[in-house]
Amino acid sequence: MATHKSLVLVGMMGTGKSTIGKEVAKKLKIEFVDTDTLIENEENLTIAEIFKKSGEKYFRELEEKIFLKIKNDKEKIISVGGGAFINDAIRKKILKEYLSIWFNMNEDLIINRIKRNAKKRPMLDQNNIEKSIKNLKKNRDPIYKLANYEINCNLNRIFMKKITIKVNLNNNSYPIIIGKNLLNNTGTEIKKIMPKAKKFLLITDKNIPKSYIRSILSSIKSKNKYLFTLSAGERSKNMNFTNAIIKKLFKYNFNRDDCVIALGGGVIGDLSGFASSIFKRGISLVQVPTTLLAQVDSSIGGKTGINSSEGKNMIGTFYQPKLVIIDPTTLKSLPHRHLVAGYAEILKYSLIMNAKFFSWLEKNSHTIINLTDMNLVMYAIKESCRSKAIIVQKDEKEKDLRAILNFGHTFAHAFEAVKKYSNDLIHGEAVLYGMMIASSLSVKMKMLNINEHQRIKNLYRKLNINYQIKNIFNKKDINKIFNYMQHDKKISGYKINLILLSKIGKAKIFPSDLNKNIKPILAQQFN
Repeated sequence: MATHKSLVLVGMMGTGKSTIGKEVAKKLKIEFVDTDTLIENEENLTIAEIFKKSGEKYFRELEEKIFLKIKNDKEKIISVGGGAFINDAIRKKILKEYLSIWFNMNEDLIINRIKRNAKKRPMLDQNNIEKSIKNLKKNRDPIYKLANYEINCNLNRIFMKKITIKVNLNNNSYPIIIGKNLLNNTGTEIKKIMPKAKKFLLITDKNIPKSYIRSILSSIKSKNKYLFTLSAGERSKNMNFTNAIIKKLFKYNFNRDDCVIALGGGVIGDLSGFASSIFKRGISLVQVPTTLLAQVDSSIGGKTGINSSEGKNMIGTFYQPKLVIIDPTTLKSLPHRHLVAGYAEILKYSLIMNAKFFSWLEKNSHTIINLTDMNLVMYAIKESCRSKAIIVQKDEKEKDLRAILNFGHTFAHAFEAVKKYSNDLIHGEAVLYGMMIASSLSVKMKMLNINEHQRIKNLYRKLNINYQIKNIFNKKDINKIFNYMQHDKKISGYKINLILLSKIGKAKIFPSDLNKNIKPILAQQFN
């Protein structure tokens, strides 16, 4: 920083100018100035109160007067309000005397960041906040572009450093690597674990951005790399696509030291894992999950499977990958619906084994499903992967403890089957419904305290998550749901091992009578 050359941070509200400016100034041990704070101190009123009392014209005149009085006599960082740089006199002084940095952030991220305190923003139409933001940004961006430098703030913060979690399973151990832009390093990471691999088959679906595919293929330094693309969705998890993958492997003469790479969500991971496990009794598998649900759950632990007319994942194997690569930046390509679906599995870990994590989610879940702070998203992924690893290490083949990972899933799988695995109900949504019914049954069986049950309900409501199955099914569907549950893998006679809660953070395996426990709790949902 040149002598007496201060920085001025400009840009829209909610982009983090004040927060980041303050932190950087603290690190550099220089003065930090927030012009909005100066204005509030001058008037002894909040910005919103000034607008209400005296109007925008008065505020802008005051803003100009206060900024022009700031002396550029020593190095400092100055954060100005969103409209300050639009003022001709202020902008002229900034461009002449200071270095200016534009904090540029996309409108959707700004909207998500300021929703909670939108009432403090007098420039916004409270009846249509989204439209207000979009109009302001559209009008202001051409002027913000006049700043000396631009910072893309769409990732919100610098990511945590790369994290590695080891799944310790003796000869089947493998690392889970979590970090930013890992797709570009896929080939390098694979080479470390599988130096003998010469041929590579990348399996993906039509919804995966082509840039992800290019990143992985270009990272693999081999001429023998192939691509297999299939239709997206649960209906692709069948024997026909399994055979197609196997034929591809035979066609290019793959051997067991070569490598299958699964790039996509849970469907791709399950299907690729199953095909890998039965081809020549097992070919090396790498999971590269791109959905939140797959990153925190299905890519870890070695469960593979395909669907059949008898139910979800009724045909499958336990087959561990050699490596799991998780790049959270891939989540930015997901629709909001799929982020909520992935959140279901994150919530599950907190409910079955980590009460502190649940308390953390009560404060931070909104951030996760809206990707407004990628550090917090990465933390949630890390905690989920760590939880899954702990359970899988103790019970790889689901003989006992691992069954608690099925919390809510017994109901969920039946719901999906009744909907014929259509887009009407995706897996994570079904799990959210299933966990709420399992929680209600936990209360009914006098296991879960009603106050803790209310905390779970409150979190659903806070996130606008629908948890009443009567919104997607009708009473006539009860028998269909019940019939699918009778064919569940965990059935024994007239009883099924359900996972219920004794408290938030502690799950138990509970043998439940299909007729005495299950059918009544399903019927109760329609009261």
